[in-house]
Amino acid sequence: MKQTNLFLLFLVGALTACSPKISTSLTKQYPPLLESTAVSVIEIGDSIPPKSEILGRLKVGDSGFTMKCDYNTILEAAKLEARKVGGNAIEIVTHRYPGLISTCHQITANILKVHNLSDLTNNYTTLNAQDTYVSRNEAYSHWRFALNGGLTYNLGKADKSLDQQLQTYYKQLRFGTQLGAEVIYFLNETSGIGFCYYSLATGNSLDGVTLSYGSQVVAQGVMSDDINLSFIGPMYSGRMIIGRNRNNALVGNVGIGYMGYTDNVQLATYLSKIKGGTVGFLTSIGYDHAISKNTSLGVQLSLVSGSLWQYDQFDGTTTTHVELNKDNFMSLGHIDLSVGLRFNTEKRR
Repeated sequence: MKQTNLFLLFLVGALTACSPKISTSLTKQYPPLLESTAVSVIEIGDSIPPKSEILGRLKVGDSGFTMKCDYNTILEAAKLEARKVGGNAIEIVTHRYPGLISTCHQITANILKVHNLSDLTNNYTTLNAQDTYVSRNEAYSHWRFALNGGLTYNLGKADKSLDQQLQTYYKQLRFGTQLGAEVIYFLNETSGIGFCYYSLATGNSLDGVTLSYGSQVVAQGVMSDDINLSFIGPMYSGRMIIGRNRNNALVGNVGIGYMGYTDNVQLATYLSKIKGGTVGFLTSIGYDHAISKNTSLGVQLSLVSGSLWQYDQFDGTTTTHVELNKDNFMSLGHIDLSVGLRFNTEKRR
């Protein structure tokens, strides 16, 4: 029996914790209304009907363990509290949207008793029990266009068998610049599909290099590399709209695509071009901060991974196909830090 009672207490506690947190402060109340009684929602910025009494204020939000806290669930809890004290309308005073701290919608609202029911019927959205409500503030942008530019760092490691001078040379090749563009269509507020293109460039040169094979000098003079790396492909995007005015957003992308690699190489008087391609994988996270109605300034951190296992080398007359064993695969992985502009289309539901 004790175990049963403990289980029931645990179950009740778990269900209570999963529900939105509600607090009320009343100055007046009337007899409770039936559950089927319609309750009107007055949004932020709208004036309340004449001949309205404010019965008190309520807050509905995150208990810390709340599982279901979409806007309609929060409104349903607020309507229930309003009916308990005879209120037939709620005036939204503040609306905090899901963000980094909480994934719940949270509201503060005045409980109203409107005596002239025609004012509610004609001018405001009235909700019966279980009605679905869409606030005009719930609109969101479907299309997002982004332009990026920044720095890139190649994750490949220099061959430790090289002398110190060449190791330093190849370490310097890790740093470069990046330009890119993205287009995303959001199917709903939080998820979308898109396409991206990135182009990276890096280069280095070193004078007075001597390359030898055994005791024989093969080349002596300038050594240089001019490398371009590209990524193009589709991606899945997730978005979390944040901020009091719902103008800012966190955007994450994962994608798979084609990575292209070219390197114009010079060894003294010997010139060649290395060209290859492979499959690449993209992961990125960014923050968009609104600077105007439809334009945002964004910062983004990206990780692109991929390995080149074959390439073609052209020396001006002959093309040689080279296949690398798995111990010598060329890493094309890189981390990018970029900033840029984001252009969003007009918000709509």
